[in-house]
Amino acid sequence: MTYGIRNLVGIRASAKDPDPKREGYFGTRKSPLGDWGTIGNTIYTYAWGCHTGHTLEFLVALCCYWLLYSDGTIMEEAKTFQMGWVGKILAFNLACEVIFFGFWHYVTYVSRFALSLAPFKYNPENQYEPGKQQARMLTSTTGNLQREMFYTTLGWLQSTASQCVLTWAWASGRLPYYLDFWRNPWYSVLLLMGVTYWREVHFYFVHRMIHPWWDRRNGFLDGD
Repeated sequence: MTYGIRNLVGIRASAKDPDPKREGYFGTRKSPLGDWGTIGNTIYTYAWGCHTGHTLEFLVALCCYWLLYSDGTIMEEAKTFQMGWVGKILAFNLACEVIFFGFWHYVTYVSRFALSLAPFKYNPENQYEPGKQQARMLTSTTGNLQREMFYTTLGWLQSTASQCVLTWAWASGRLPYYLDFWRNPWYSVLLLMGVTYWREVHFYFVHRMIHPWWDRRNGFLDGD
């Protein structure tokens, strides 16, 4: 999940503006770059805009690198599995879950903005507290919030496990790696941009699998 300055400005605007939609990256009503037409806007979106839309994830990854990997210490420790370095990665990832997911839940369901955001949500019904617009931080009468917290935490644990395995494989020489981003600038930049495209494709197919491919009342040949 990602959100940025535009989203936060739009949420704040929803409290007093009947049309809080914001198209500009920094929350301006219209993009400061103007309208380039259908083709121009599409090129911009897929060549640059899709990357700036994931600024939050980039900053989190940069922070992870700076805190855990930049001095090379963890690559010495990770030659064998030890609770010390594994615990650091686990603590960082769970902190990200609490800070970023907790903040987003608070803003959109707990804070005063939950009331003004209600007309703009895909699901007008509050799945945590039916009949109400606001919810609590940790519990819900429906149990949906507790369920989401449980499965979200499982997702973070799974990503932590894969990160630990990769870190061990790099440190033990089983997989090649380099810590100097600018040692191979073209490869590094292209690989970094490729993460965005992989994320979008992955996100699409994962959500097609967890949501119905077609109306449950129809057969396979009927489709949606």
